[in-house]
Order: sequence, then structure tokens, then C-alpha cells
Amino acid sequence: MATSADDQWKEINASVRHWETLVFETAKAYFNIVALALGGAGAAIAWTAIPSNVQKIAVMVFLSATIVLSALAVLALNSQKAYLRGFYSVRKTLEASEGKKGNVHLKLYEKQRGSGYTMVALWGGFFVAIAVAVLLLLLLPNTTRIPLLQGANLTGADLSTTRLTQADLQGACSNGGTKLPANVSVDRCR
Repeated sequence: MATSADDQWKEINASVRHWETLVFETAKAYFNIVALALGGAGAAIAWTAIPSNVQKIAVMVFLSATIVLSALAVLALNSQKAYLRGFYSVRKTLEASEGKKGNVHLKLYEKQRGSGYTMVALWGGFFVAIAVAVLLLLLLPNTTRIPLLQGANLTGADLSTTRLTQADLQGACSNGGTKLPANVSVDRCR
């Protein structure tokens, strides 16, 4: 353990730098995971080869993961900030006691105007992710899947080797030269 005030101050500052770096590394890791969870929800929406109800469940799982992970990130950042606050307090006490002794070289530069919003910005990013995920979860039950080829003119197309379903072709049209998978039909174009 450091004995002189100078050594203690240096040790505290080294710990502060370590924990401040850890805060940002933690935030970066959580941002990546939250982005993957939101991306997973988008991928599930694009996954048209599965039934609509399964698709909705997959989207719900990814959006719920986004909410949980974002909440955990806010808690982790808050915990780390509280831990850092302890270092800041000890450092300030040490600086004040040394200043009374006439040893004022143990003082950091004054806080810049407008600084101190980094944690607010980090929390804000996670709260936005939570808000977006909650909004999408609220909208999810009222969504319906639009048929994959709705409005398409399939005249002369060879779709015989595809895995299209009757639901995918709803609203499309074709002519006699169109080849479709077995047990699937489509209206004639007018």
C-alpha cells in the first residue's frame, strides 16, 4: 500500500483510469450485444420461410432480449459509476488535506464546462434501445405478413423448384406458361 500522499494519489488515479476504461469497454460490449439482438429481430422479420406465428415469437424473443440486455447494461454502468465515485471522493479528500499542508501539486485540472455528460449519453443509448424494443413489441400483435409475391406478374416464370406456398402467391398473377410448385396455384393475369 502506498504510504506518501503523492503515492496514494498516483495509485488512486491509476485505479480511476482503469475503472473509467472498464466503463467504456462494458458499454461497448453491451452495445454490440444489444445491436445483435435488434438485428436478430430484423432477421426474424425477414425470415419468410416459417409460419407467421413462429416468426412473431422469434421477433418477440429478440426484442425481449434487447430490453433485458439494455436494462442490465444500465445497471452495470450505474454500479461502475458508483464505484468510481468512491475513488473520486477519496482523491478529493486527499487533495483537500494536502492543500491545507501547502502541497497543492496533488490537484487535477478543473472540470471543463459542459463535461460530465458521458454517462448520461451511454444510459441514453440503452434507454432508446429499450423504448424502440417496447414500441415494436406493442405493435407486433397487430402485424400481418404480406404475401411474398403480392402484386407480382409471374407470366412465363419457372418457379417449380422453389418452396413457395399458396400464402406467398396470394395477390400474384400468371399465365399458362408459368411453372409453379406442386399443389400451388395462382390467378390468371387480366
